Amino acid sequence: MRASNAALAERSANVADQRLRGSRLRLRGLARIQDRGVYHLISGGAYEGWWVGEAWPTAFLRGEYLTYGYHHQRTITFPGGNQEVDVYRFTENGSDASIRTVSFPTPSNAPTNVRAVVNGRPMFRITAGSLTGHWVPATSVTADNRPTSRSA
Repeated sequence: MRASNAALAERSANVADQRLRGSRLRLRGLARIQDRGVYHLISGGAYEGWWVGEAWPTAFLRGEYLTYGYHHQRTITFPGGNQEVDVYRFTENGSDASIRTVSFPTPSNAPTNVRAVVNGRPMFRITAGSLTGHWVPATSVTADNRPTSRSA
């Protein structure tokens, strides 16, 4: 948390409360509270001084943040058994540009080099193949925490 009242970020937020829906919130602070998730301190408007917890899909920051780029590509694995998984493309401001549902008869791998929170959900960006540029929720795939080995 910063001592000054300067806003850390100003972004659109999606919230269930009609009074905030579609509004822009000035955020003064961000905190990760153990076993409770991520909270944002509102610095303007009717809810100034309130901490709002992220809870996708009812309350979240729109767009990509807390981005972590891997130095070496990682592998994510989609489940087999024709289990449906949604993958997303986003516009610059974080709106869903397209949602595509994929399924595979056997587990299928895809490369990733970035993990981020996108629209309030931890996601991986796919970097090759027919899903290049799409984001997949981290809860829908299994991620290998070791770098992909390079072929000689």
